[in-house]
Amino acid sequence: MKIKLGDFTDETPEIQSLDEKLENARIDPYEDIEPPRIAWEIKNKVGWFDVLGTCGNFSVIIGKAKSRKSFLINIAVSSATKNGLVLDIIRSDISHYNTP
Repeated sequence: MKIKLGDFTDETPEIQSLDEKLENARIDPYEDIEPPRIAWEIKNKVGWFDVLGTCGNFSVIIGKAKSRKSFLINIAVSSATKNGLVLDIIRSDISHYNTP
């Protein structure tokens, strides 16, 4: 389908019907969903590890000035390159994951 407005001509994408849009947005509540791949874990006060970040997601570190945000990022990146525990606080083992 072509639209011509004055001297402007453009190809328009095919318009989906409402039924097609709804079918593409359908969620199956019985579908098994894999848990996210853990990129980093941080040790809590009890000594267990909590998830700090997962693969394929964005994370934001916020805080006051001089609250050591950059230091946290540096030890997280160090643990990823080392593929292990850094400073006995943060661990990572993303070496076996295929990154997209």
